Amino acid sequence: MNKNKQTDYITTFCVACGIVLGNRFKLGIINVAMLCAMAGILAFLAVSFFRYVFVEKKGGLLSYCRFLKKNINTEIEDDTRNYYSKKWYQSPRYWALILFVLAFLDSIFRTIGADYRACYMLMLAGASFALWYSIKRGLIWPLLFLAAFKAFDFILTSTSFGSGEYSMPFIIVYYGWTIVWVILLYLSIKVEFERRKAREYKKHKIGVVRPFLISIGGFILGMFIALLFYPYSLEQKAEFKNNIYTECYRGFVEDMSPEIEADVVARTEIIKTAEEFCGCYAEEMYNVIDFENDRIKGYPDANLDDEDEMSRIREEIGTKATLTCAEKLVDKTDNK
Repeated sequence: MNKNKQTDYITTFCVACGIVLGNRFKLGIINVAMLCAMAGILAFLAVSFFRYVFVEKKGGLLSYCRFLKKNINTEIEDDTRNYYSKKWYQSPRYWALILFVLAFLDSIFRTIGADYRACYMLMLAGASFALWYSIKRGLIWPLLFLAAFKAFDFILTSTSFGSGEYSMPFIIVYYGWTIVWVILLYLSIKVEFERRKAREYKKHKIGVVRPFLISIGGFILGMFIALLFYPYSLEQKAEFKNNIYTECYRGFVEDMSPEIEADVVARTEIIKTAEEFCGCYAEEMYNVIDFENDRIKGYPDANLDDEDEMSRIREEIGTKATLTCAEKLVDKTDNK
C-alpha cells in the first residue's frame, strides 16, 4: 500500500472513531457502525479529491468524477472476472442479503413479542436460504427481488416521515442505510449483467429451474416448520399492542405546542420520551390480558360484557401502567 492510500485509510479510521465516541452508541451499535463507515467513506473521498485536484493537479471536479467511475468499473470488472474465486465477504451480493436479514431481524425484535419470535425467525431462515442458494448459484432474480423489496420499503417509510412519528436521528440513519442498499444492489446487479456478457459465464452457466425449485422448497420448508410455532391469536395480540402504542404516541404529538413543534431539539426530546413511555405503556397494558382464556389478569370475575365495569377496569389498569412507566422513565433519567 502506498503512502497516499495509507494516509487516506488512517484519516478514514480517525473520523470513524470520532463519530463512534461522539455518538456514544445512542443510535445502537449497528447504526453507529454504519454512520462511521459512511463518515469514513466521505472523509476518504474528501482527502482523495483534495489530493487529486490540488496536490497532483490532475483536473477538476468532472475529471475526479470520471476517475471514480473508472475505479468503480475496474472493481466491477474484477468482480466479474473473479466471480467464483472471490471470498463471500468480498462480494457485494452477499452483503445485500445480510442487510435484508438485518432489516427483518430489526423489525422482528421491535414489533414481535418474545414468545413469538421463534416463528418469524424460522420464516426468515427459510427466506434467507432461498435467496442465499440462488445468489450463490449466480442467479439474478434474488437481487431483483431485494431491489423491489427495498424500493417498496423506501416508498412506504419515507412517505410517513411527515407524520412526526419518526425522530430526526432515525430519519438520518434510515437514509444512510438506503444509500448503502443502493450501492450494494447497483454493484451486484451490474456484475451479474456484465458476467452474462463474458465467455466465463458460458462455462459456468446453469439452468434456472432447478436452483429456483430448490430455493422455493427451502422457503416452503421454513414456512412449514414455522407454522408449528405459529400462535393462533398472534394478529390479535400484535394489533392490540400496536393500537395502544399508536393512540398513546398520537396523544403526545397532538399535545405539543407550536413553540415546541418549531424547536427541533425540544421536539426530538419529546418524541424520544414518547417512544419510550408509549412502548412501556403498551407493554404493561398488553401483559394484563390473558388472551388464551379471554380474561383480564387480576380481575377473574370481571364481566366483559358490562361496559361500565370494563370502563372502570380499563381506567384502573391504565392508571397503574402510567405510574409504572413514569417511574421507569424517572429512574432512567436519574441514573444517567
